[in-house]
Amino acid sequence: MATVIGFAGLAGAGKDTLAQLITNHLVHAGRRRPITMDFADPIREIAAYLGLRVYDRDHKEQEVRIRFEHFEVELCEAIESVLGELVGADDLAELFAYFATALRAGKYVDGQTLQISPRRFCQLLGTEGGRRVRATFWIDVYRARCAAYPDVQVVFCPGVRFHNEVKGCDLLIGILRPDATPVDVHESEAYVAEIVDGADIRVSNVGSLVDLGAEAKTIARYIKETYDV
Repeated sequence: MATVIGFAGLAGAGKDTLAQLITNHLVHAGRRRPITMDFADPIREIAAYLGLRVYDRDHKEQEVRIRFEHFEVELCEAIESVLGELVGADDLAELFAYFATALRAGKYVDGQTLQISPRRFCQLLGTEGGRRVRATFWIDVYRARCAAYPDVQVVFCPGVRFHNEVKGCDLLIGILRPDATPVDVHESEAYVAEIVDGADIRVSNVGSLVDLGAEAKTIARYIKETYDV
């Protein structure tokens, strides 16, 4: 199994930038390029399957209306398409049931029309869907996805948001930046500050990109020496 390096920090803290800088140092040192997979990747893929612009920073906060001929059929197909080879049929059925119920209870679905922001859709799918099936649901999915890449030595996970996700990482890097703030008050944002405080390595991203690059070089050296990659 690959070594999983997790990154925790509020939105805008510099998680993706730091991960890229560490990657550059590892590759420059002749190491194999890490791959990046987030615990939330399958959640985003399900949202994108349904037409939500979850990868577009300018649109993922904006509420949209999408009309489906048969919404619950489309939702079931999206879940099956993304997760069908990773989890069992019972898990898929429970995920669909919990999530569909949450959408209707929150009045995000009216008939065959979905009205929601891409971010809120993903948050509900993560917590009111997968984490209702069991607390480790998305961690189990993550491990299954990692197992599909047996030749990969290092996997970067740039979005550690829950305490039990920390346990799915071999090393956790926390990133602090004074102007980084929670996106909203949803549960998926609630524990980030605590997780950063308890990280194995903490980086204060208050200087220039050159300063962050120096931190990345030190971390890359530590990864090489500690995990023999």
